[in-house]
Amino acid sequence: MKGRYFFISFFLMNLILVPLKSVIAQEPSKSADTGASYKIAVVDVELVMREYNKRKQKYEELQKEVDAQQKDLDSLMNRIEEDRKKLETGKATMSDEEKLDLKMKIEQEAASYRAELEKRQKTIDSKEERIIRECLDDIQNAISVIATSDNYHLVFNAGKSLKSSLLFHSPTMDITSKVLTYLNSSSSTPAISKPKK
Repeated sequence: MKGRYFFISFFLMNLILVPLKSVIAQEPSKSADTGASYKIAVVDVELVMREYNKRKQKYEELQKEVDAQQKDLDSLMNRIEEDRKKLETGKATMSDEEKLDLKMKIEQEAASYRAELEKRQKTIDSKEERIIRECLDDIQNAISVIATSDNYHLVFNAGKSLKSSLLFHSPTMDITSKVLTYLNSSSSTPAISKPKK
């Protein structure tokens, strides 16, 4: 039994140390010839997305469209509610045929409302997805421009989400504000140029 535990612990040690050796072996060492080392930076992409002026502007435009569409849907819902009240208050005075006609009308209006709501929601979702994709492309491009101009070799996402694999970084490596400044200063111009140093 001791042999088995030894094998497992030896196996676990290899799992831990082998990747560590390869990381250590790949770590940049100052070359006697060039004196160069890798430059690494981090960017909080979620924060950049949240504070990106272009995204805010596009979301405001989308919200205006949503509000305009909501007015149409609200008027349709008001008609349905009026017919429901008419059915409730007129139960005693209406004939069975009138009640049935009004019920069918309410059901048709409700089905029409649901279909219209679903159609409009899909349109809005599609437009929102397009905005996010466009803004993410802008952010990626800005990171690429800054990383190239400042000679960074690696740039990691420093977001707080569980999807981020970055657990710790020094604040001195964070170029989030630089990326955000670059994006917000160039978002009004169609062509993205290299940032000035």
